[in-house]
Amino acid sequence: MRNLSLNLILILILTTALILTPGCSGCRKPGPPANVLVYGLRSDPMFLNPIIASEMTSITVNSFIFNALLRYNEKMELEGDLAESWSASADGRKITFTLRKGITWHDGAPFTAMDVKFTFDTLFDPSTNTYNRGLFQIDGKNPVITVKDNHTVEFTLPKPSAPFISNIASLGIVPFHILKGSDINRGEFNWHPVGTGPFIYREWKASEKVLLTANRKYFRGAPKLDGVLLLIIPSAESRRIALMTDTIDVSTLSTEDLRAVKDMKNIDVYKWSQLCYYYLGFDLTRELFQDRKVRQAINYAIDKKRIVKAVLQGTGKVATGPIPIPSWAYAEDVEQYHYNPEKARSLLKEAGWTITGKDGIAEKGGRKLEFELRYPSGSPPCEKASVFIQNNLAVAGIKADLRSTEFSALINTLNPGQFEAVIMDWIENPDPDCFVEWHSSQIGDKGMNFMSYSNPEVDRLLLEARETLNTKRRIELYREFQKVLVDDAPYVFLWNPDAVVAINKRVQGFSKPGPAGIFIEPEKVYITQPEH
Repeated sequence: MRNLSLNLILILILTTALILTPGCSGCRKPGPPANVLVYGLRSDPMFLNPIIASEMTSITVNSFIFNALLRYNEKMELEGDLAESWSASADGRKITFTLRKGITWHDGAPFTAMDVKFTFDTLFDPSTNTYNRGLFQIDGKNPVITVKDNHTVEFTLPKPSAPFISNIASLGIVPFHILKGSDINRGEFNWHPVGTGPFIYREWKASEKVLLTANRKYFRGAPKLDGVLLLIIPSAESRRIALMTDTIDVSTLSTEDLRAVKDMKNIDVYKWSQLCYYYLGFDLTRELFQDRKVRQAINYAIDKKRIVKAVLQGTGKVATGPIPIPSWAYAEDVEQYHYNPEKARSLLKEAGWTITGKDGIAEKGGRKLEFELRYPSGSPPCEKASVFIQNNLAVAGIKADLRSTEFSALINTLNPGQFEAVIMDWIENPDPDCFVEWHSSQIGDKGMNFMSYSNPEVDRLLLEARETLNTKRRIELYREFQKVLVDDAPYVFLWNPDAVVAINKRVQGFSKPGPAGIFIEPEKVYITQPEH
């Protein structure tokens, strides 16, 4: 994906201003449209359809277009969204949602309980190419969804599921009247969506922009903005320049950005601990990574503290496992792989790898200990960390061949046999279910277990934690899960990053920054005009 030049960005901004403000005389100075939020994204979304979207860019765009039954507020508490209220039976197996009345889709059709049933029935359809199915299946079985009337829908679960209600907040509802009988995987809807949210899809130009306009009939009240323009700017440097020149209003920042923008009077910078971690993951179907001692050696070989200090510069902490620090289930007392290259070399020797040649790379059976390590281009933390990791591994006798890959392309190659190792980030749900990425039933296209990890003890702990409604007991189970998983070393858990977001001072009305995000209620966001 090519980078946008600043001139092209400005042209897009001015063109959008003309689209959204008929009668513009053209006398306005170059800059963002007067009442449009301009958001910088690192890549194109993949699908503007919540059922099949799974990566962060798509989720970000979809959050402006669609609503879920429930949502998280600033305090990380669940509250109604499309649902006015909900209740659960005493045994936790029957959950009833009462829907708000008077909600319409962007094309004017009424929203009803049939839309909810259709969304989940489509999600559970085996022919639907989605990684989200496992969030809502219980012990491999689908809930039974019953429409009681136009505004009441009931879910009957095969077993109690503690994270089920929380996961409901992660899935936007799609329209039955448009998608019935269509190809959910390749249909036109995926690129021309219709939702119930505060903003309406207008245009998507690949590698350039996604344009949304205000839904004046939004059930929570008409947005104060005229629209949202999401510009695709893969380069972190280009995003920083766009921020500094008032070309975009919102963007994530790297540590270099922090230094560059600290004295900028036009933006504010917000930081918060987020439900996210970065990792180095292995394709565990490959023979090299099937040896736990090799994986543990790689863990010991990497100086994670130095990476966090040099790359993040105070905007994160060393990750110790699969549950991020802000989570209520985070465990501190898990085994940590402190930097120890001698231990790494010892483990490799135990696994049969010895350093004999002048190049310092370990060998076994005539094969060198070498693998390709991919990372997303346009991500300064991953780019810098990859160089540290490459140097660390070389000290231990391991050769990592670095390969920068455009983010969307990288996501599409995370399949068994299509990669060797990768540096990526993972965003965990508020309820740390961990099922879709770690349970063996989620390997391949069934879920998000991209690394093909399988461990019967992990499977057992995750299932029990899902089916246990007692929070204290769930904490115990997740602690044990973290200990078993980290000892098995299917990943190198690198760091838990802080979210670092820059927002132009002209933008007001956004939510209190925190793990739930800053645009929880985008309809309340507004633009202030600069003083002249």
